[in-house]
Amino acid sequence: MRGTIMDRRALLRGAGSAGLGLALGPWAARAAVAPLRFVYADNVVPFSYADADGNATGLLKDDVDVVTSAAGYSQTTSLMPWGRAQATVRAGQADGFCTVPSADRAVYVQFCLQPVMTSDIGIWHRRDDDRFKAVGGLEELAAFRLGSYVGNGWATEHMGAIPTLAVVPDPVSVLKMLAAGRIDAWAAHSDTNLRKLMSGRGRFFIFRNPGLTEVIQNNGWDGRIRILPHPLAVEDQYMVFSRHLDPEVRERLDAGLERLAADGTLERIALRHAGHAPGL
Repeated sequence: MRGTIMDRRALLRGAGSAGLGLALGPWAARAAVAPLRFVYADNVVPFSYADADGNATGLLKDDVDVVTSAAGYSQTTSLMPWGRAQATVRAGQADGFCTVPSADRAVYVQFCLQPVMTSDIGIWHRRDDDRFKAVGGLEELAAFRLGSYVGNGWATEHMGAIPTLAVVPDPVSVLKMLAAGRIDAWAAHSDTNLRKLMSGRGRFFIFRNPGLTEVIQNNGWDGRIRILPHPLAVEDQYMVFSRHLDPEVRERLDAGLERLAADGTLERIALRHAGHAPGL
């Protein structure tokens, strides 16, 4: 939903707007020795998840790698439940994560001014469920019982006014509701929801795409699960940083983002994960 883009630009400017036009050169000699401590939601393919050796990987981690390097930094990475990840940054125990802007988050983080990636918000459902033929937007989901969890910023912003949305403390509680048939959909996790669709324990779920089409095909599920042909929304994800950090950190990273978007680096990373770069 691009209707909120001006509000978001105002939000980002409010967090501080200096630095986009600055060159990286003068900063190189002053680059911080200590790496930036980034936290990511665990097991959210293809954005952030553990590889075969247990290390963090995914589209967002790849993006942050190149942006921090361009700005003269490096990053350390930790995977954890999303609510906990946000709490660690709020407490100053970690330095940053990637997410969509919101007024609640602006209280304790500073946003980069340019998105690091763009994603489609889509509905995946079983092909044998005809209830979705008429769904063309979020307002039409009020006919379903929806579930989300505290800390799911996208669902709060875009689905909070839907009267059938139940918000519970954590993702595990939403899964229990889905498994018990008390809700039809969860607006969050990918792999778990796909498997619940395959077993008949859920009607649909709402999630960002890139990558999920490939996951479905790789598992041989494309004959049984489909995505609605039109996205519900298009959302930008930003790198955000604890307000405990010097604002110059964000200025350096904004300059790196600008350069990497211009030379096609972010687009190449997105395409490698079956996605698209910011603004595409």
